[in-house]
Parts: sequence; C-alpha cells; structure tokens
Amino acid sequence: MQSILFATLVSVLIVSSSFAAPPTAAKPAAKAAGIATPKPTPKAKAPGTAPEKTPATQAPDAQPSAVTGASPEVPTTDPVPGAALPGGEPPPVTDLLTPLPQAAVFRNWGFSLSLNIPHPIFAELEHRFTPKWSMGLGAGGFALNSLKIGNLPVKLSIGAIDARLRWYPWSKSFYMGAALGVQRFSGQATDSIPVTVSGTTVNIPTTVKVDINSLYVTPQLGWLWIWDSGFLLGFDLGVQVPISPKTTLEITSDNRVANVALALVQETAQFKKLEKDITDAGDKIGKIPLPAITVFRIGWMF
Repeated sequence: MQSILFATLVSVLIVSSSFAAPPTAAKPAAKAAGIATPKPTPKAKAPGTAPEKTPATQAPDAQPSAVTGASPEVPTTDPVPGAALPGGEPPPVTDLLTPLPQAAVFRNWGFSLSLNIPHPIFAELEHRFTPKWSMGLGAGGFALNSLKIGNLPVKLSIGAIDARLRWYPWSKSFYMGAALGVQRFSGQATDSIPVTVSGTTVNIPTTVKVDINSLYVTPQLGWLWIWDSGFLLGFDLGVQVPISPKTTLEITSDNRVANVALALVQETAQFKKLEKDITDAGDKIGKIPLPAITVFRIGWMF
C-alpha cells in the first residue's frame, strides 16, 4: 500500500514539473515524444473588416508624403544629365555630346545687300572660314539714263566688282578689311550736229561716250552683327584708292554717211588734240580717292 502511494506521489511531482517548465523547453520534449505542437488559431474578424497589410520596410531618412501619408520611394535611377551631383561633382561626360545652343552655332555662308558710296546698290556673297576670317565677292553700281544738262540728254553710270577680305580680331562684330576690284565710270551724251555739205545743212545725231576704267583698293573698318536666327546688320567706313585709271573717248552716229565723215575727222590733228585733252581730264578725275561708306548693310547668314 505504501509503495502505491509513493509511486503516485512521484508521478504527480513529474507532471507538475513538466507544466512549470518554459514553452521553449517543452517543444523539444514534445518533438522528442513525437507529439505534434498545436498551431495558434487566428482570431476571427468581423465581417467587412479590411485585411491587415504587412508594413513595408522604410528608409531611415524617408519622410511621409503630405498627400498619402506613405513614405516616398528611394530613387535608384541615375541622375538627370546636366544636373549637379552630390558633393559638387561635375556633370556626366554625356553632357559634352549634347548640341550647342543656337547662339553658339557657327554660320559660314551669307548674302547681303547694302547702300553705299560710291556704288549705291551693292550685293555680296560672303564665306567665313573661321570666326576670325572671311572673304566675300560682290558687285554693284547705279545708272542714270534720263539726266539732262541744259537741253542735252546725258547718261551716267558706275559699276564695280570686287573681292573682300575681313579680319575679326576678337571674333566679335568689329572687323578690319580691304577690297580689291575694278570699276567703270561712264558718261554719254547725244546731240544733233549740223553739217553743211555743198550748201546744204544736215543735222546728224552724234553720240559722244567717255569711259573711265580703273582698279581700286579699299581699306576699311566695320561692324557686323549676326543674330541667332542668322539675320545680319552692319556698316563700314573706308577710302577707295584708284589704281591706273584709263579714259577712252568714242564718237558714233546713227547716220552711215556721217560715220564715214567722222572717221575722217578723227584722223585730223585737231580731233586728236581734243581727244587727248578729254582723256587726260578723265584720268585726273579717275585718280581722285573717293570715300567708301556702307551706310546700311542687311542680309542673312546660313
């Protein structure tokens, strides 16, 4: 009887000690005994309750959004090209491959029209090799075909063609340059000259034409402004220096018989002296330096 009571007391002590042990220690014992550990039953939720969401991992310095209250995403892409990098580092090398702004685009061909002295209307095609050097080819002139001196109809004209070299020392609007060209100044008058042959007077229309041809060189200073669109505006100042002027005199008539007579007259000493006086006067006029002023130049670079 005592042995039964003693065995019962030992069994009670073993059971009580197993209940007093912590849960972590009970698990290995249960596994060792082959007993399955029951899983906790999830709490029942009321109908219509939204399921709980697992909170996302938040960056240490992330600030909640003012609109949604959620933390902004941490950027993982590369910085925008051209933007300053942290620590003041230079922008990526890819920015060096982007096109230049329009103001820095170099335009090397241009066409312009100008009002100037002594060639009132002048057109020029210009080519800029570099920002400092350019070369142009131009032509211009003017003609007055209905001028009258007294009752004598007179025609006056001037024409020129030249090549121009310009140097922009600071690659800006100011330049220094020179032009080399040829020009012709012409004067023509027509009148009826009375001729008496065998007591009969006949009016013969006669034309006298004087041409002054010369080379010239024109040193100049100027300013040329070019907008981003290519529009150009400029002016310049210079002096046209004639080189080797030559004057010619020509007398013609619409009357065939008069032309024969004029040919005979031109062989006389008196006519040759008159011709020399006229050509000498023309040469003196042709040697006079003239102001070369471009009052207004407008055009386009492309």
